[in-house]
Amino acid sequence: MNGGALTVEFEAPRERFVVSPNSPVSQIWVSAHVQSFKLDWNAERAAFVLAATGESLEELIAGAIALRLPDFHL
Repeated sequence: MNGGALTVEFEAPRERFVVSPNSPVSQIWVSAHVQSFKLDWNAERAAFVLAATGESLEELIAGAIALRLPDFHL
């Protein structure tokens, strides 16, 4: 954790995922696999959701980690 941002680092091959809150606009920003994602707060689901896919923050992170660690299950 650094300033409210969570960083997940992988060693080989070296890669970093960053999850950052953007409180003024009720978003969470995720950087993973050389891509950036902006998730908006969805009051109906009580979760941060990626509009393009409908994935929740948990689903997005679990999917990104599973690409790195095929045996990972949330």
